[in-house]
Amino acid sequence: MAETVYLNDGSMDVILGDKGDFLERLLREKLGDDVARCFTDYVSELKEELAETQEISEDQERSADGYLQMCRDARDAFQEICYLLEQPRINRKELQEIAERGYNDLNENL
Repeated sequence: MAETVYLNDGSMDVILGDKGDFLERLLREKLGDDVARCFTDYVSELKEELAETQEISEDQERSADGYLQMCRDARDAFQEICYLLEQPRINRKELQEIAERGYNDLNENL
């Protein structure tokens, strides 16, 4: 459905198609080329900022996924340690290897 815009001079315009194109045309017609260029430059700056923000957000999400996997690996190591401790004979070497692996995984990410 088309939108209508009512201007201060009493005129009305209908938005058909892209709003950005409409606003640029309206600004050019009513206020001149400089204002229209200023508007398009500002929109371009906002789009660049949005792209940068999205990239940062994706980087942070990848980082969080890495930390989540590290926590899962540490949890698995602790489960293995608990299992080994429940055995009638404790294999100290295997227990030490699992504990060191879990410790090293955590320590690398601190």
